[in-house]
Amino acid sequence: MTAKGKTAKERPRVRPGYVARAAAALLVLFLCAVIYFSGVLMDRDEESSPLEAEAAEAAPASLKPGLYESVAALRTAVDFPLIALDEGCVVQADNVDWQGLSARLVTLRFTSGIEITAVSPAEAAPLLKRGGMTLAGNTDLKVVTMDASLAMGPGGACLYFSSGQAAYCLYGPGMTGEQVLHVGLGLTSRNVY
Repeated sequence: MTAKGKTAKERPRVRPGYVARAAAALLVLFLCAVIYFSGVLMDRDEESSPLEAEAAEAAPASLKPGLYESVAALRTAVDFPLIALDEGCVVQADNVDWQGLSARLVTLRFTSGIEITAVSPAEAAPLLKRGGMTLAGNTDLKVVTMDASLAMGPGGACLYFSSGQAAYCLYGPGMTGEQVLHVGLGLTSRNVY
């Protein structure tokens, strides 16, 4: 026995209803977390980029390799957004294999000489790499709503950017990095097909 008359093995008594109140508080906390995170996820779906919204609307068909007369003609044959300038172009489409992955490669050659090449899925982005290019180190660039990287070389400059569905390369042969940035940063959601 101790000085207060209790034996060492006696436990303090838990007040009646304490465990039930603690369990109810934890349940309320859990329900609040579920409601919050479901709201965040629902909000995220509404804020999807214009690229993802465009791709969701288009029903993919089989891609026939070859030349297409316009971006609109090819748009129905691919399941990813295409980005185009407001000028005439020649469109080349191919099915390619990359490390066991089946990919679609689309190149748009514009009358100004600029090329925009897209590959889907985005994991095949290394197919877009141009030899002799060195990344410029800009980290705050955006093309439409996508993060972009500028690369420059002796033959021109390019911007690399990607969405969840496709990767892109905007190449300006004979252009400086500043000129390519002017073109790329001037693209908006109306340039997305």
